[in-house]
Formats: sequence, C-alpha cells, structure tokens
Amino acid sequence: MANAVTAVGRSPKTPEQIEAFRVALAEVIERQLSERPEDWRPDNPSWASYSRTIAGDYRPAQELETAAEEAGFKLKMFDAPMKTVMWVNPGIVKVAIGHGGIAEVVWQEGQ
Repeated sequence: MANAVTAVGRSPKTPEQIEAFRVALAEVIERQLSERPEDWRPDNPSWASYSRTIAGDYRPAQELETAAEEAGFKLKMFDAPMKTVMWVNPGIVKVAIGHGGIAEVVWQEGQ
C-alpha cells in the first residue's frame, strides 16, 4: 500500500534528470567506498556489506537525497519507493523494493 501511495505522489523526471541522478548516485557511492576501503573485499563480496547498504524507510535514503541535489533537483518524500534497500557489493548491486521485497540484481560486473 505504501508503495502505491509513493507511485501516485512521484514528481516526473526528465531523461536528462534521471541520467544526471544516475551519475551523481554513482559518485556518492564511490565517495562512500573511498571512506572505508578496508570494507571493499572482492575476494569476499558480502564482507561488511552493512557499510554499503543504502536504505530508505518512509523517506528517501540520505545518499539518494544527496545525489538528487547534485543532479539539480530536490528528491521529495514520494519520489522513491518506501522501505527500499540497495546493497552495493563487489561485482554486484541488488535492490529490494518495499517491505519484504525480493532482492533483484540491478547491476552486475561484466553484463
């Protein structure tokens, strides 16, 4: 139900805004990773995965808000699905949307 409300309240974004957000989010994640290089272990991708988790409960995660600001717009409460989690691990990024959502691969090295 919460994600249905989220979908209705979203502010539409242009393709240019979406691309700028994608680039900015990648930069935000890179900055985070550089702050804790000891937690990035390609030989053990799940090691310290908690430090690379981006989670939004009833508002967008801070990382998403920062990326939006860097992309030139403000992310509003309903612009991102509620209760969403992103795991950034060596070689793979997964996202689960909504409470109890199934984690889906959104990026995988080599694909």
